[in-house]
Amino acid sequence: MERLYPKQRSRGVRWFLSFFLELKATALQNNVQRILLIDEPGLSLHARAQEDVLKVFEDLKDQMQIVYCTHSPHLIDVNKIYRILAVQRADHDDENSETVILDAKSLHEASSDTLSPIYSLMGAKMNDQQFIQNKDNVILQDVVTYHYLSSMTKIYDLKQMVHFIPASGPAGIQSLANLLTGWKIDFSVLIFGNGEYEKVANDLKKSLFIANEPVGERKYK
Repeated sequence: MERLYPKQRSRGVRWFLSFFLELKATALQNNVQRILLIDEPGLSLHARAQEDVLKVFEDLKDQMQIVYCTHSPHLIDVNKIYRILAVQRADHDDENSETVILDAKSLHEASSDTLSPIYSLMGAKMNDQQFIQNKDNVILQDVVTYHYLSSMTKIYDLKQMVHFIPASGPAGIQSLANLLTGWKIDFSVLIFGNGEYEKVANDLKKSLFIANEPVGERKYK
């Protein structure tokens, strides 16, 4: 096999080698507290290579704090949505408006353009059958419920027969329900509590099960 020097490789491979060696060298200096800030990592990499970048971040997360911004769905871990901060303008039509930062609990307030990488990721994972399945999906009302139920299945060694999908509050439930309906994916919703959650449950039953209230009662509990 012919040997290729780094300068003979693609721009993406050269970037990844440089990035990997730099991070590994920095991680070895464990006597120094470091925060690594990266703007749009892996722009020249293809999708699978960007997922490798995400794995490097995950491997080094205990040795340094890593903060990066991206528009790529392949640099988002869909199982760790709680880590995400969404950044957008307060007024989308005014380029001089202030910047708004939304944490994971407030993602339902973000615009569809801001959330497009997450939506794209959900679509890609669904096609790969890694995240949302064709059936037996259960939308949960928040991340806390997701972690509680997921932990219970592991603690009691239960075979997980359904796929939990956490929403980010009342508005997030409606958004996920609309999304899965558009994709013709089978799902149910687990909602408990009064107030806004009760209103969401009633709205879903009316909008998605207009002619079949008994089914709505079973699907939205």
